[in-house]
Amino acid sequence: ARVLHLGTSVAHNPQKGTLVYGVTKMAFHRLFLQLNAEQIRGVVCASVSPGMVKTEGTLDHVAKAKALGLPHANFLEEAFSSGTCTQYE
Repeated sequence: ARVLHLGTSVAHNPQKGTLVYGVTKMAFHRLFLQLNAEQIRGVVCASVSPGMVKTEGTLDHVAKAKALGLPHANFLEEAFSSGTCTQYE
């Protein structure tokens, strides 16, 4: 069996306002490293960070985060407007 975890750069590069999210993603990353080391029942785990993807869902998240005044909203908005993220089609 294989397990694939969708990670995030926030796990390795903290941003203000992402404490719980980043720590949780890093914990999963570490868990999968440990599971691979233990070689339990042949289960192979991987954690990948595909980068930011501009989707309707992420745009909605940015709008809600901005409305609440959350600090990471500006970071995401700048990334989306500068073209440094992947455009989902």
